[in-house]
Amino acid sequence: MDSNVVRVEGDGMGNGEVGDRAAAVGYRVRFRDDRLVLDAWSPNRAECVAQAVRGLVEGVVRSGVTAPCEQTVEWIRPESDPDLLAGALRRVITRLETCGQVPADIEIVEDADGGVTLVMVMVQVAEVNVLPVAAPVADDVVFEHVGGGWRCHVIVDVRAGEHAWRRIPGGE
Repeated sequence: MDSNVVRVEGDGMGNGEVGDRAAAVGYRVRFRDDRLVLDAWSPNRAECVAQAVRGLVEGVVRSGVTAPCEQTVEWIRPESDPDLLAGALRRVITRLETCGQVPADIEIVEDADGGVTLVMVMVQVAEVNVLPVAAPVADDVVFEHVGGGWRCHVIVDVRAGEHAWRRIPGGE
């Protein structure tokens, strides 16, 4: 399992560096003890949430995703920006736990009332690296607009190690 996963796209904001190239959009996943530490960044709020979801999926999934099996739409009406991010991650963790599915693709559309619509193309997962013990709550999430862009920092408690490597029912 990678102990430090970094994915970046674009350039220009000077956030998150890979080599000498700054990235405008991306995420970083690290494992510390029994925690998955996730940072994401983007020029806009919706894409920052999408990057955080992608980071969570990459940190959790070990192998064996199938072809897309369904599309799901979720609506979140948050009380705050941290509540929005925590809500999106909770929905992904719930789908993993109940259906053995994670989003292979995610689109987040901001609604006029401050809420968001998550459109996720789901895939079945065969195995996971770590199992989220509990979904994050807004009090444990930093999600804010800083210096022309959005940043988030989330810690997700996980069960790691050999005992967490689990086959998901319905996975290949």
